[in-house]
Amino acid sequence: MNNMTYQEKRSVAYLTSTLIVVVIYCIYVFYFNSERSLNPETDFKFYGITIILILPAMIIVNILTHIVFNVMHTMLTKEKGDHFEDELDKAIELRSNRNAYNTFLIGFLLSMISQALEMPPYVMFNLLVASFLSGSMVWSISHLYFYRKGF
Repeated sequence: MNNMTYQEKRSVAYLTSTLIVVVIYCIYVFYFNSERSLNPETDFKFYGITIILILPAMIIVNILTHIVFNVMHTMLTKEKGDHFEDELDKAIELRSNRNAYNTFLIGFLLSMISQALEMPPYVMFNLLVASFLSGSMVWSISHLYFYRKGF
């Protein structure tokens, strides 16, 4: 990990934080609330509340990851946190965003197809959340890949 650039380490940190949110979501939905989350008769209130809670949770986890990562990076490397962005960084950001948005779009379409095929509503909601979290993971993996590749 010592030969990784700042951007690569940041991508790994965000990927790790996203995986933590995925684990928490799976434990909450499939373990603690399996009778509600996997029931075809479940009302939409459970999933509405779950989705409303996971979005701010993801934002808070990302903010905390950013703060902790920068503090740890500064402590370990003795470098100040002023990292500039050049054209390469902007191009990598655009490509990573494109990959994340495409991942979410595919998941969204799959969730709508599940409803067109008259699958239970929990399939649609779980596909929506999975596509959101997958998009976040794809963003981090794309970032890491493009920085390793050199674009």
